[in-house]
Amino acid sequence: MKRREVIRLGGLAIAGSAIGCFSKPTAPPLSERELFLLSQTSTTRTGNVTIHTLQNGLTLIHQESRGNAIVGMVAMIRSGGAQAEDVKAGLNNLMMRVISKGTGRRTSDQIAEELGQLGAMLSPSAGQDFSRMNMQCVNEDLSEALDLFADVLLNATFPPDQVDLEKKKVLAGIRMSDDQTSSVAMKRYRQQVFGGHPYGRPIEGYPETVETLQARDLYERHRADFVPSSMILSVVGAVSFEELLPLVEKYLGAPGPRREERYEVDKIVVPGGSRTELVKDSQQAFIVLGHPTCPWGHEDLPAVEIAADVLGGGMSSRLFTILRDKQGLAYAVGAGNTSYRTQGVFTTYIGTGPQNIEKAEKGLWEQVRRLREEPILEEELQRAKNYIGGEYLRGHERNMARASYLAYWHATGKGVEYDQKYLDDINAVTVRDVMRVANKYFLEPTTVVLRPTSATKQEPAS
Repeated sequence: MKRREVIRLGGLAIAGSAIGCFSKPTAPPLSERELFLLSQTSTTRTGNVTIHTLQNGLTLIHQESRGNAIVGMVAMIRSGGAQAEDVKAGLNNLMMRVISKGTGRRTSDQIAEELGQLGAMLSPSAGQDFSRMNMQCVNEDLSEALDLFADVLLNATFPPDQVDLEKKKVLAGIRMSDDQTSSVAMKRYRQQVFGGHPYGRPIEGYPETVETLQARDLYERHRADFVPSSMILSVVGAVSFEELLPLVEKYLGAPGPRREERYEVDKIVVPGGSRTELVKDSQQAFIVLGHPTCPWGHEDLPAVEIAADVLGGGMSSRLFTILRDKQGLAYAVGAGNTSYRTQGVFTTYIGTGPQNIEKAEKGLWEQVRRLREEPILEEELQRAKNYIGGEYLRGHERNMARASYLAYWHATGKGVEYDQKYLDDINAVTVRDVMRVANKYFLEPTTVVLRPTSATKQEPAS
């Protein structure tokens, strides 16, 4: 889990009585209809960014950049892990791992060979709300790269042998994560903080659900969701819009079906604060503490980001200087906020020795509570703004990252113009704003404490 990242395209039995609410799908919100379901062409320009909707509903975002010869392409597809049924948890993750392993025109080896010949990079991934596929190439190879990109994106066949191979890798990864103290604690924490909502499931799924997934499951999900009207393609590089559009129309402009409706989770029932203890055979203890926060695009997000940075943003943050340096309680410590379509989560954590569990847990909660009770210092506020601003600007140094930002801001409803306004909102945050969001969100905490077996006489948690 990254400490904090503007772009986030991204287990165990559920404890507690709060559950997600499943219902028959209704028409998507207006914002989603505007972003994904247009049926006639349109072109708008915002600064140096062009947004064009193709006849088939695909949204093309373009920004010309002549700083180098690299073209970055990012496709965001409205198909995330949170939309899978509980019994198919991990489906989107497995689908994106196999999507580049064969199409109707190319085998897995041919795809790999072609990427090598082009010197191109292709990287599919799955998140809770979206799936993504990134590609980087040199501008002189853009036509060939787009041909390959579109073929993988639209025509994946999910060969059963490749599905079985990737399933074994996923299961091995789950087993490895279950041996890691921090991973076990984080998985249980997400279950607790999200109640029964699928956001609480690990994106890779559970061993028992991954085992049952078949090539047909991946193929059917891909066929239902990977349609032009559910896609955004963002392209940044040394190519003009007039050069790019004919290529996109050629390779991605064919008519496609509408996105098939299916049962989806449409509501989060937020549990109250809770405290859970786990026991594991390990050398260190790990404590996670956090709270539900606002969804993406919410006006409170800049202040929540500042709060996260004041607590856990680097070596001069409060958690690092107080709990690690001054009190010697931590071997790992941090804080961050992650936002999804319907909700976010603010998380703090500390890895500590078994003899320091109670003191570390108390110290972690005290530092969160201080944000509610005491104004942060002006110098802390400015340091956080500088840190966030530096990360954000460094993130725009590569065309691929710039394409990602533009796709993300568009998909989340803020609009591509927010790419230039985000730091204005960060710099507008005041000391009072940080205290306000702290008192709004950081109330009763959800806490998970993982103790080494040697530090307790309790029976291991199931």
